Amino acid sequence: MQTVFTYEPVLSALSINRSEIYRYLGYKAGVSIEENVAAIVDEILQNVLSGSRPMVCYKRFSLDFHNGIDFGFMNVKSKDLLVNLKGCSEAVIFAATIGIYTDRQIQKESILSPARACVYQAVGATVIEAVCDAFNEYVRCEEMSKGNCLRPRFSPGYGDVSLEIQKDIHKELNCAKMAGITLTDSMLMVPEKSVTAIIGIVKNN
Repeated sequence: MQTVFTYEPVLSALSINRSEIYRYLGYKAGVSIEENVAAIVDEILQNVLSGSRPMVCYKRFSLDFHNGIDFGFMNVKSKDLLVNLKGCSEAVIFAATIGIYTDRQIQKESILSPARACVYQAVGATVIEAVCDAFNEYVRCEEMSKGNCLRPRFSPGYGDVSLEIQKDIHKELNCAKMAGITLTDSMLMVPEKSVTAIIGIVKNN
């Protein structure tokens, strides 16, 4: 049985794209940002980076395409994912989170200051994407050393991939124990700023 591994990114080393934060806040590219808004974004970004506890758990799987996409523990019927995994013989499936801090701040600020709650939402979304990017780069470097390459990561809920596969992924990766991520009956993750995704591996035969 394959082992579930963990990866803990260094927050200070994350590449945070501030333009993504402003995009989530509704600003169009090239629009100048008011000083007071920039100051609030900087403050909340530092709060989130200080309060977050990022964690990734992941596992590697062999793929079989004879009947849908067979990962061994689940079988996925998806044209979009099939296109994404074209040429792949293996895949890494991961779950990532930045912890509960941002969720708590959003709940608190929703009452005290809805505008700040929106900024926490935007910053949290950007930071979890940065965590996923850091893990993606970690896997890419590992595979590149073997002469392999990666396909773009693909998450449940994208295209025609059902959110229902979250159940199988969470059980297989033991997300609650390994990363502190639980799943609601409606397939939403807790903490909210969490992501699951599949990264296809194209081997250099």
